[in-house]
Amino acid sequence: MTNPHSKFVLAGVAALLMIVTACGSPSDEPAVADGFEVVTPDDESPGDNEAPANGGAGNGGSGEVSLTIGDETWEFDNLLCVTGLEANESDVFAFVAYARGEAADGSRIEFLAEIGDNSGQGRLEGDGVVSYINLILFSGADPADGLTAETDLGWDGNTAVVTPDGGTVSGSGDFVQESEFGFGAPTTPGSFTGTCGADSIG
Repeated sequence: MTNPHSKFVLAGVAALLMIVTACGSPSDEPAVADGFEVVTPDDESPGDNEAPANGGAGNGGSGEVSLTIGDETWEFDNLLCVTGLEANESDVFAFVAYARGEAADGSRIEFLAEIGDNSGQGRLEGDGVVSYINLILFSGADPADGLTAETDLGWDGNTAVVTPDGGTVSGSGDFVQESEFGFGAPTTPGSFTGTCGADSIG
């Protein structure tokens, strides 16, 4: 069974990449350390890049995020947080946190945490507000699989919450393998903590 949120995940990534592209693209992909850990070489710290005057992403987000699902941990050092419907160019997503990198085998991976307000009011909490946490694994340029946790999948015990708090963001949930998505799919608990960075938008 296909996750019905997948199309929204890809739309959210596409919209955020449009924002990043408009403001500048990363000049280099993060280097890779053990397993799926993603790090930036000491002499290429994104924090050294001054954010542009318009508050855009510049050379990519300067924040950091660590996501642990079960006994595996993924770390990214280019987290970008965007708050507000207008900033996200969306009628639904009031908050998006995004980072990308490479796994040890060279494949592309992306972290995406979102808060969607089904009422279109741009709220970050309350009835009708849904959290999504995704680790997207790519094969070439196309998403191949991933792990996802969402607020609105109570039927299989899958729950998630994303909480922005000033310059930090955290979240937790029960993750389902995207390729196994469906009723009764096994879940794995996970959580993340991140720092948005000075170049966050909104």
